[in-house]
Amino acid sequence: MLEMMIVLFIISILVSISRLTIIPFEFDHFENEVLTSQLKAMSHSEKVIVNHSYLSNVNGLSFNHWGNINMAQTLKTKHDTYVFQLGAGRYDKK
Repeated sequence: MLEMMIVLFIISILVSISRLTIIPFEFDHFENEVLTSQLKAMSHSEKVIVNHSYLSNVNGLSFNHWGNINMAQTLKTKHDTYVFQLGAGRYDKK
């Protein structure tokens, strides 16, 4: 009985350590907010405005009911620069 508990304890530690290394934690909060807003605009068929406090060359980032962005722009966060292109709301992270 004791041996089985020790084996299960060791297995649980190994599984928890391996899960920590597999899960990527580099997904930025801003990227999540942008993707969520785009999907919300498409699913609800309404214009959605992304609220942000980042440096931008234009005011406002919004998606229309098809998920397209309202105008091309560049946003600068702490570590990255996002270039939003017209069309399907895609962006480049630099």
